[in-house]
Amino acid sequence: MKIVSVILPFYNAEKTLGLAIQSILDQTYTDFELLLYNDGSTDNSLAVVNGFSDARIRLINLPSNIGLIDILNQSLVDAKGDYWARMDADDVAFPDRLSKQVDFLNQHTDCGICGTQMRILGTDEIIHKPLNDAELRWWIFKSTPFSHPTVMLKRAALLNTQLCFRKEAYVAEDYDMWWRFAYHTRLGNLPEVLLEYRIHPTQESSSKQAIQADHFKASQAAFCASIGSPKWFQIDWINQTLTHSESATFKNIIKTNQWFDYLTQSASAQAFFSTSSIQAKRLDCLLSLCKRIQQYHPFYSILLLKSDIRSALKAGQMSIISFLVKSLIFWKTRQIE
Repeated sequence: MKIVSVILPFYNAEKTLGLAIQSILDQTYTDFELLLYNDGSTDNSLAVVNGFSDARIRLINLPSNIGLIDILNQSLVDAKGDYWARMDADDVAFPDRLSKQVDFLNQHTDCGICGTQMRILGTDEIIHKPLNDAELRWWIFKSTPFSHPTVMLKRAALLNTQLCFRKEAYVAEDYDMWWRFAYHTRLGNLPEVLLEYRIHPTQESSSKQAIQADHFKASQAAFCASIGSPKWFQIDWINQTLTHSESATFKNIIKTNQWFDYLTQSASAQAFFSTSSIQAKRLDCLLSLCKRIQQYHPFYSILLLKSDIRSALKAGQMSIISFLVKSLIFWKTRQIE
């Protein structure tokens, strides 16, 4: 069996820590170690930890409050497990979380990281993330592809890249790490909800939202630069294009086609996505624009034909055939006029 190292940092978390620890000890998958990092707590958190007697717990008392990023980097070295899993001191893992993630990573040898869906504790609200590798890569333009407390990854796969969580991306360090790691491995998420996520005002992600927004945007810009996306294609426009929410205008049709041309010509974009994924996404975005602009013109059909239309037709996308036929009828009608 693969050993899992569960990383659980805590700082003054006496009210929630016990439930978080117990949810890991109650896992159906039992071959794990639980690394508890006491990040200089001044409340009764340490007493909560000492109330547990389980040989799988390793308590690391840090001499001072060093912060999450340093702990995460240190844990990659401290861990003994094949797999490295995250857990927060105020969340609750479902009993089969580790088991299902280990099964997924065992079965998908080319996938180095996976997450799960999670539910806001005490509500019915679910935070959804895409499932497959291709969808997750396009999702990176918009947001982090994983809910951080649900992540499990192959420790050797990450260590071999020599990547680390960067302090420059403080409070957005997960997003920053995942897109850089994605250059080295395939990605995946499980469809099941396997963790309950607690929201409260004292969380870093709540109290430091302005810093998080700035660092997230900086990392977003770095990601766009890494795949060869020119700066004049703004990230907001890219996201609107990918989600079909941009204005359906002739100008945007041309702009969209130009942006995908840059990706097609970029070696780094080809490495991050794939030729087929870029062409499929180009076709998807152009077709959405053409359908919404309500103008069937042969010029638009030419743009569609530049995309990987044969694969789309094989997949049974009849809307494409319909659009091309309407364009032909429009062209013939104009000729008759």
